[in-house]
Amino acid sequence: MKKLFSLLLALALVLTMVPAMAATYKVGLSMDDLNTEFWMGNYKAMHEKAAELDVEIVEVIAGGDANKQNEQIADLIAQGCKVIIIAAVDSASIISAIEECADAGVKTIMDNRSCPDGNPDATVVADNEQMAYDEMTWLIDYAQRQGITFDNAVMLIGDLGDENAVQRYNGFSKAIAETPGVVNVCVEVPTEWDQQVALAGLQNALQSNPDIDLIITPSDFLWTPIQSALEQAGKWAKIGEENHVAVISFDGDVNGMQMMKDGYNWANAAQGAIEEGYMCIEIAVDFLNGVEVAESEMIDPGIVCNLENFEEVRESVWGWAGVK
Repeated sequence: MKKLFSLLLALALVLTMVPAMAATYKVGLSMDDLNTEFWMGNYKAMHEKAAELDVEIVEVIAGGDANKQNEQIADLIAQGCKVIIIAAVDSASIISAIEECADAGVKTIMDNRSCPDGNPDATVVADNEQMAYDEMTWLIDYAQRQGITFDNAVMLIGDLGDENAVQRYNGFSKAIAETPGVVNVCVEVPTEWDQQVALAGLQNALQSNPDIDLIITPSDFLWTPIQSALEQAGKWAKIGEENHVAVISFDGDVNGMQMMKDGYNWANAAQGAIEEGYMCIEIAVDFLNGVEVAESEMIDPGIVCNLENFEEVRESVWGWAGVK
């Protein structure tokens, strides 16, 4: 009996000396969709950082359906996720899900799209309004130095349920209003973040106003309908060629940067898709470790790549890596 007791005691001592395995963090991820280069880059970055920090991601994709996203977040709560990263379909509809998380003691981190009325625990977002303002300010200054005016500009507008779309519209509009006479927006085209809606709106705009000389797009996601509409109108031409229509875009994805390299795009306000993804996972781990996050909103300042600084800054833009 003494031998058995001694053996059990020795075994217990050995087990106490074996280092405990590191805990794996469990984080919920609720994505709007993966239908753009930006979201794909952001998504991949989160998975890269998660692997590095031993984070298990439990993910759901809403496919652009706000109601479905709220239901999926409820399921993530039920699965025991104590932190949920949210790339919201709609800034207003997501409020109820954020409140449900708060009631369950679950931390929420908004990824790229803010929800100012929802009181999330943290927000990682680009300064969309400032970036759009800076981009338009550059274009206006450049045009003045070149003796150019854009008398028939088209402003494409994203889904106004998305706070980012609102901020980009406000930034562009503010810069235009501050220096009147350089850019005149003759038509605004709602897109609802839908390429077919954007294409129909652009086709109508070009038919009613064949002298369009500038297209302002709030996302590189809309380059496909822009190219299609201009080709149909006989206006798909490079900078310096006859019938060229200037374009400035937003996001910094491979499409927009390819268009800059190929001579169609004048400027691109680039978000940090990868940096924002890394930040979301790092903040999630801080929350799980009980670390207080100093600022509730982490700002990605972005970068404006344009005709004048293209060679200098292009490699700093996340989408440049995919350019051919």
